Amino acid sequence: MHVHSAKSMVAVFNALASETWIDIAHVEKCGMQMHWISKSGILDIFLLPGPMPTDVFIQYAHLQALHPSQPTGHLDIISKRFDEEDFPVDVFWLDIKYAEDHRYFMWNKKTFPDLVEMMKDVEAVEQKMVIIINPHLKCTNNCPVYKCASELGILVKPKSSEGEYKGWCWPSSSSWIDFFHPASWNFWIQDKDYW
Repeated sequence: MHVHSAKSMVAVFNALASETWIDIAHVEKCGMQMHWISKSGILDIFLLPGPMPTDVFIQYAHLQALHPSQPTGHLDIISKRFDEEDFPVDVFWLDIKYAEDHRYFMWNKKTFPDLVEMMKDVEAVEQKMVIIINPHLKCTNNCPVYKCASELGILVKPKSSEGEYKGWCWPSSSSWIDFFHPASWNFWIQDKDYW
């Protein structure tokens, strides 16, 4: 959140991963009031005092330890940067952007050109990597996990019990595995290497 006038700028950075809303009220006497509402977690805010816009962005960049864009295959460079700042890292957590076109279990080869080498780099410094697998699957036949689940008939069905229930989530049109279906558990725990 940033505010500015003709002569200065100030910002607040909230380092919280939880979904957050900010209510803003314009009050005559003091100018503006903000009310921050987060779903969970501890409010962890940083004041970026500026006073100029370029100062605010430099202050933000220092907080984020921004670096030139690197293919994530160079995770060792990112890991070394944390070491230089004496910032402990046990686990790297990758959100949905690792997946090619939001198709889980399928790595984006442009961003991760050598997955095996990257994992060796992470392991060499005794760190771990966790990737997000959301419960929804992108409804497209070029998503092998969805295609296989659809063919097995183990996706959640609508009230009519005909076809598949479809909703809207990160990947676009999505379906969900029906974990009450007896065949879904074996499907979900099987080796996904061939996908």
